[in-house]
Parts: sequence; C-alpha cells; structure tokens
Amino acid sequence: MKILMLHTGGTISCTYENGVLSPRADITALTNELFKNCRDVKLTHKILCSVLSEHTDGRILNKIIPGVRKH
Repeated sequence: MKILMLHTGGTISCTYENGVLSPRADITALTNELFKNCRDVKLTHKILCSVLSEHTDGRILNKIIPGVRKH
C-alpha cells in the first residue's frame, strides 16, 4: 500500500523546547516510526509548509492547495 503524507505543520509536528511548542519543518522520522511494523506500506513524504493552524491565513492556504493538487 502506498501512503502519501503531505506535511503542513500543526500540533503533530511540534517539539517542546524552552516551555514553548514550535513546529518542526520535518517529521518524516516520526511518521516512519509509526508505520515501521506495517508490511507492504510505502510512505512518501512531501513537506508543503510548517505552520501552526492558528497562524494559517490565505497565503498559507494558497501554498497548500497547489501542493495537494500536484501530488
């Protein structure tokens, strides 16, 4: 099975540093770990952006939408 993961940030991609949650640009290793015991799974990762949802605006959506359509 092929799974395409389009990374856009959000809480799942955050690290906790100095008492603050901050989005990381790349959570590929984390998501690969989640599927490591699944046979016949091929993960493909595309990082579209790294932003928390409360900071999402039209500019960010205009970046995400073409990425989703492309992949």
